[in-house]
Amino acid sequence: MTEVVATRGGKREFSQDERRFLIPDVEYSKRGSFGFVIDLDVHALYEGQSSFLGWSARAA
Repeated sequence: MTEVVATRGGKREFSQDERRFLIPDVEYSKRGSFGFVIDLDVHALYEGQSSFLGWSARAA
């Protein structure tokens, strides 16, 4: 599984809420040049342990 951080519309602005999802590696490896689109009917929100612990796009 690949953990991804997503924002609505793919906008990486400070005002955007971030959500995390776990995507099967095979599915994520097929992402296109515009990134990966989360389908809320297929991909469940993930709120468990994170490999991004301590990481924040807002701190960059």
